[in-house]
Amino acid sequence: MLKGPELSRAVEEWLRKEGLMRVRIVVFTLPTEYLAAKTSYRKNGEVLEEVKVFRVDPAAFRTLRRRFYGELHRIAWKSEVGWVVRTGADLSPIAESVRELNALLKKHGITSERFIDVIEAYLPKAFVVKELHRYIRERRLALGKLREKLERLEEERTAKRRASERLAQEIASLEEEIRALEEEMLRIAQT
Repeated sequence: MLKGPELSRAVEEWLRKEGLMRVRIVVFTLPTEYLAAKTSYRKNGEVLEEVKVFRVDPAAFRTLRRRFYGELHRIAWKSEVGWVVRTGADLSPIAESVRELNALLKKHGITSERFIDVIEAYLPKAFVVKELHRYIRERRLALGKLREKLERLEEERTAKRRASERLAQEIASLEEEIRALEEEMLRIAQT
């Protein structure tokens, strides 16, 4: 009868033969900037306005959340079952982000703690491959959109530079015209 490490290896080998693979999935909750915010409503003519009063600057949550997701993108990829950790990835940067979020909550007297866990699961290898292909396509589309945006900005910058150069030429021309007109005015006045 197999025991301990031998049993673990045998189980791993059997799971692999069955087409399953071990993955680590990041499971987390992040605070929303609306946590502990108060909402009120007021009528402004025919319009009903919603007013949010925050206990904490929402930008602080957004900044930490943006950093968390930036770190998450560096160590994992998004699948339909969660964020799958890349092989050998260091999870400490995202754990640090969650610690900072919890410290921010605690500082402002908000007791709702957020967490991050990494769970191990066995998923069909075909599913993992399909999900990773899908995510790569999604990220390539995002990359393409960013490149297009950069290209548009560069075109706008070029157009603005050209417009600026045109304006500078028009200013110089107008200054020259005014100088010539003022000289003409002096000549007329002296006659």
